[in-house]
Amino acid sequence: MSQSNELQTEADLRERLQADRVTVFVTFRGDWCPFCRSYLSKLERSYAELHDHGIELFGVSIDDQRKQAALKSKLGVSFEFLTDTARVFHETHGVHLGKDKGNGPFLQPGVFIYAGHDKVFEWIQTPRLLNMGGAMSRIAPDEVARRALEAQANLATREAS
Repeated sequence: MSQSNELQTEADLRERLQADRVTVFVTFRGDWCPFCRSYLSKLERSYAELHDHGIELFGVSIDDQRKQAALKSKLGVSFEFLTDTARVFHETHGVHLGKDKGNGPFLQPGVFIYAGHDKVFEWIQTPRLLNMGGAMSRIAPDEVARRALEAQANLATREAS
């Protein structure tokens, strides 16, 4: 795995996937979003169990590494954050872009689960007025954990065959 948390190419993204592991990517708008901060904190509660099962979890936003490090520290989050200023994740996964006042586009919330190199689950928030432009109505963190653990069990069964 590269030393950098910056996604510059699809290869940077793919190198985080391993054939024998489930990987979860969660996109979030940025350090300024109160809904994102709350969601990441709730995911942290599930992370220990996921990690014990060999499941990797990554947060992905377009915030620079300095902002992400400050957010991780503030929230007490132990899973890794990836910086996607090059919009690699957006391009690869079709994550919607919103507009932030003065700061350009930002990633909408999404969850992507990979079993090995195969994407087995995708949820992307579509911006609408009723969900405050994509900030609310995320898939529950417990549901993300359930689906990741289910993918891990299916991967283990597939490998045993």
